[in-house]
Amino acid sequence: MSKTKKSKNKFWMRKKEKKFFLSHIEESHRVLEWGSGKSTLYLQDKVKKLISIEHDPKWYDELKDKLKESVEYILATPNIPEWENQFSIVGEDEHGNTQIDKNIKSDDGSFEDFCNYVAAPLLAQRMGAISDEKFDIIFIDGRARVACAFMSMFLLKPEGKIFIHDFGPEVNHPTLPYRVYYDLVNNFLEPVDNVKSMYMFKVRS
Repeated sequence: MSKTKKSKNKFWMRKKEKKFFLSHIEESHRVLEWGSGKSTLYLQDKVKKLISIEHDPKWYDELKDKLKESVEYILATPNIPEWENQFSIVGEDEHGNTQIDKNIKSDDGSFEDFCNYVAAPLLAQRMGAISDEKFDIIFIDGRARVACAFMSMFLLKPEGKIFIHDFGPEVNHPTLPYRVYYDLVNNFLEPVDNVKSMYMFKVRS
């Protein structure tokens, strides 16, 4: 990966959500994120160590040359390539909102679809590709978010924080306004604070 000047990239999230998230970021932090993007480009200048997990080879290739050598960027493709065929747009409601026909899987993929992606940080540690030191901050904004949230419990420092984007009823999404199945996270993580759809959690004791 090439060295770059300080990134001037903005997050794909609402300003208040970004401000809330960044208020918990410190230069000394080790940060793990599932789902790379503009957050990756921004965070690489703000933290001591950043590990980012991506599932899409095309996006991975587009982003990797924009990242500093200090960023550990890991590609973990879906175990089931057809995972996106699990739901389809079936029309609009009376208000013009897109309606989706979903099967029993979650729209962002299940652990079955993305087990290598979910386990990528742990596997990288076991193989010696990255340090086995735990993380101060874990940011979940990619695929199989419930499964990633569960895996986070084994990767987080005791006082660490887990952030999940697009959580809860205030999601700003054109077709999936409230992913109810995300609420499964509350069984093992405890919500601490939130701004809009950016939620901060700690591990339940």
